[in-house]
Amino acid sequence: MTEGLTMTELADIVSARTQTLNEYFQKTGSPQPSFASNGPLDIIPDDDLGLQRVRAELVDASRRIADLAAGNVRLSTENFVFGQYNAAVLRFVYRFNVPKHVPLEGSISFHDLAQTTGADVNILRRFVRYAYTIRLFRESSPDKVSHSNASHLLATQPNAWDALGHTTEDMFPGLPFIAECQEKWPGSVRPTETPLHLAFPHEISKDQTYFDWFAAHPQRAIRFGGTMNFLSLGGGFINDSQTTNNFDWTSLGAAQVVDIGGSRGHVSIAILRHAPQLTSIVQDRPEVVSQMEGKIPKDLTGRLTFEVANFFEPQPIKTADVYFFRRIFHDWSDDDSSRIIKNLVPSMKSGSRLVISEFVVKPPGQESMFEEKMTRCFDLQMLVALNGKERTLQDWKDVVELGSGGQLKFELCQGDLIAFKKK
Repeated sequence: MTEGLTMTELADIVSARTQTLNEYFQKTGSPQPSFASNGPLDIIPDDDLGLQRVRAELVDASRRIADLAAGNVRLSTENFVFGQYNAAVLRFVYRFNVPKHVPLEGSISFHDLAQTTGADVNILRRFVRYAYTIRLFRESSPDKVSHSNASHLLATQPNAWDALGHTTEDMFPGLPFIAECQEKWPGSVRPTETPLHLAFPHEISKDQTYFDWFAAHPQRAIRFGGTMNFLSLGGGFINDSQTTNNFDWTSLGAAQVVDIGGSRGHVSIAILRHAPQLTSIVQDRPEVVSQMEGKIPKDLTGRLTFEVANFFEPQPIKTADVYFFRRIFHDWSDDDSSRIIKNLVPSMKSGSRLVISEFVVKPPGQESMFEEKMTRCFDLQMLVALNGKERTLQDWKDVVELGSGGQLKFELCQGDLIAFKKK
């Protein structure tokens, strides 16, 4: 978005976009952004696309000007030499439960924090002081640790804590094996030939997938479910408002939605509250569905149900108006994705829709660097977990054409929503 601009031109963008956001804060009485523990989790509404674009441009320009000011040697040192330490520090923070032992108000000494966490005080001090550099915790007075906004979130929001655990305990160990995986299985798209199989050889057998692994280790499955909920929070990169606003759910009337692979139903809950005439059946694996027993929100009683299903088998529900997949196909290769669609299409009635909520990858340079980096991160995450991938719009059209045998017609692509209609 700002490639090739001078530092002065970038500074003008930063100034103008900052002024726009500040005018919004003043007009609405919204709090100013802050890293303090009581600061807002997000600063602008998810559904205000104009302000979201202003923010994207501000982040892009400010990061570019900071990188230019740092110079190539300093920037390369940060990224190439020391970039791996963020994940290492976060794993230490999770393993020793550090955020949950820092008081929500006030502070705690490193000595007392070491006693409650069981960590060596000198090692703890070094890791936590590194964490300050990524806005995690703060030293409010010498040798006293307090919460920042981010560490307060980890201490108080179970889904955020699950996301940190999933990242550091379930995914991070596989990253060093990406190169070795490509040496062992060059270009493989099999979900049983991943970096995680090399990282956890005593836990994941050669015929198991990522999800089979979770089924055998309930704590990992719980962390994964919490991560999906966390990523859908307001202000998140793939928050629920994108799903509710990018498709006209209310126009469907009293329609039935099948949320396939819908985890704990967090997206269905948002859709049903957005479109009060809809009903939804969430399908997932047994270990996921069992987590929701007795946990359906009272306001959705009778409209939201859960059932065990396998999308690699024929779809059992043949009366639905929408078959909805959110962040499912990116887990799987084109062949496996087309097989999922082949199992679905015979159950779809004429006029029913396949609605997919996934990234639509754009060519390099068409998004802000932050947005593009997030897309590329998700793409590599899928590679590590299942040899899956994110797709361009043409990729989506091709895989649906392959799976449906031409029975599904492309209808629309709006943001992260792609819709196809049964002929």
